[in-house]
Amino acid sequence: MMHYSHICYFDYHKPCYKLSVNEVLEKARDTEKNKNYILKYSNLDEIAIELRYNQFEMFDEMMERYFESHSADEIRYLIFTGKDYFTNSGMSFPYYLVGKYGLKNASIIALNMGCAGTPQGIELADHIIKAEPEKKVMIVSLSKIGSIEERYEWPSINGDGAGMMVLGSKGFLRILDCYSWSDGAVSLKRCTNRANEPEMDLMKRENLLMLNVKKMILDVLQRNNLSVNDIHKFVPQTIHYLLYRMYAKSINVKLDRFFLDNIPMGGHLGDVDSARNLKDAFLKYNKTKGSKYMLFTLGDLGDNFSYNAVLMESC
Repeated sequence: MMHYSHICYFDYHKPCYKLSVNEVLEKARDTEKNKNYILKYSNLDEIAIELRYNQFEMFDEMMERYFESHSADEIRYLIFTGKDYFTNSGMSFPYYLVGKYGLKNASIIALNMGCAGTPQGIELADHIIKAEPEKKVMIVSLSKIGSIEERYEWPSINGDGAGMMVLGSKGFLRILDCYSWSDGAVSLKRCTNRANEPEMDLMKRENLLMLNVKKMILDVLQRNNLSVNDIHKFVPQTIHYLLYRMYAKSINVKLDRFFLDNIPMGGHLGDVDSARNLKDAFLKYNKTKGSKYMLFTLGDLGDNFSYNAVLMESC
């Protein structure tokens, strides 16, 4: 009998305060051409900003909801995804969560993969749970931007948010397959004698990313004997409407098969996009048992990219 891991809980926090896209673009240091590309074609509208809570408090409501009906003792690993593990004086988000909520059996795994940490966390959790089915793994993600200038990151605008999910041997979304791949070409180029070559044009870069994402999606489908028509919803990050229209066309599916409902409401919440978009897509569009979903993400660290996909099935 094959053992599977499952998503058994997910939640997210999106602040109620917001900025308009225009407010961010006014402060952005970039060409008018690039800023107009976002203004006209991204479908971004309101950018969520956190004014009430600090980074630690952003998790409190979600964690309290979860532990009202679940035992802290069940969590064997806490996987934290986000680029800021520590603040001043050695205060740490994942250690804070372990301490505040009494996760006495939990070991911390900290991932920094840009916006692609949660799918990698799911892949790690999948291996852990298959080896030890009695374990549960919690994944928490954070996006908290310091200044309005930092919110602009072409081709999107970053908002604030926090996300979480829990995986175990039973749940409502079965993990069928995970895919991850990292491209070392940019760092290799910068660290060798070719470092003086000009950086790749932004649109040329986006075309390369699209080709790599297309290959990833088709590879996952092929090794699971599926076609694009077998996927109920493709769940990407909240980046840019026009880019996803290109992605959908590249794999020959209608755009409504991509979950893009959240693009106008909040901006790109970093790695939190995975928990947020997967939860909203599942709750809004899941109608029948056996519906398949593919979460896919790009992680960017200094223009070095990682590609991740998770194939799931509703139970």
